[in-house]
Amino acid sequence: MIQCVLDVPCPFFTEEFLTAYPSSLVILNKRNPDAWLASMNKTLFHVFNWPSWPLLAKFDPGFTRAWYTHCRLTWEIFCGNDYGEICKQKYLEHSNYIRRVTPKDRLLEYEIQEGWEPLCRFLGKEVPEGQDFPNVNDKGYFIEAHGKLWAYAVFNAVKNISIGLVSAGVGVAAWWWYRTT
Repeated sequence: MIQCVLDVPCPFFTEEFLTAYPSSLVILNKRNPDAWLASMNKTLFHVFNWPSWPLLAKFDPGFTRAWYTHCRLTWEIFCGNDYGEICKQKYLEHSNYIRRVTPKDRLLEYEIQEGWEPLCRFLGKEVPEGQDFPNVNDKGYFIEAHGKLWAYAVFNAVKNISIGLVSAGVGVAAWWWYRTT
């Protein structure tokens, strides 16, 4: 069984993970910084800046507020919510940080275009036969998936508002009934 952590906030705790799990391996996804930033601006930053998220977060504390707060704080910590040159510079600094703190024998610098071979070799696994390397993190898929999350957030917000309005209506009706009888 392979156990792993990925995505934020895990990269903020690389040294702690390396200390806590001394046999762990680190895979650093290498990307051209300009291409990475362009991709982020077309996907995550684009979705994150949909203007309805702050309003939805107020009415859906269970899902939307948690997700929105997580994203806002992550990018505030990482790059001060600057999605341009500062973000690109922080990306480069983070990659260099990972290279600096990870022992060379535990680090794979990997480009997704390389496919299965280097990844499987590094993990000590066989290359899957007859299985294409997955590619599901394209812009269209990302926007569609987050559109579904947005619809879920809208549903939750409407449900929560409805519950509040019905509760208030019942309270007002009970008060009115009590006052008139």
